[in-house]
Amino acid sequence: MVTKSLRLTGKWHYLPLGLRCQGATCAGTVKVVLLTTYRRGAADKTKVQPKDLVAAAASYRLAAGRAEVLRVGATSAGWALLDRATRAKPIYATVVASVKGGKQFTALLVLT
Repeated sequence: MVTKSLRLTGKWHYLPLGLRCQGATCAGTVKVVLLTTYRRGAADKTKVQPKDLVAAAASYRLAAGRAEVLRVGATSAGWALLDRATRAKPIYATVVASVKGGKQFTALLVLT
């Protein structure tokens, strides 16, 4: 992962996410995951449950030793949450990059 923080700008529903491939050719998927809460149960016995929400996802293919900025497309539910991020109230997300062959890399990302 090259990117440590992002600023959402414009009307496009993409996140510019920097990724670097080390060693051999890399191919896989990238997901931006937010931890949200939802209410469950009857009105008098409501419980707040944590839930992972995939805010954006994309597939990628990079040559060995290359770094690129990926355009990770946001989902509609993810964009509704990501659009609220400001410098005063940033949103913290987890980026999960999966490489074909089984390895997964995670990183914390600050969205402003």
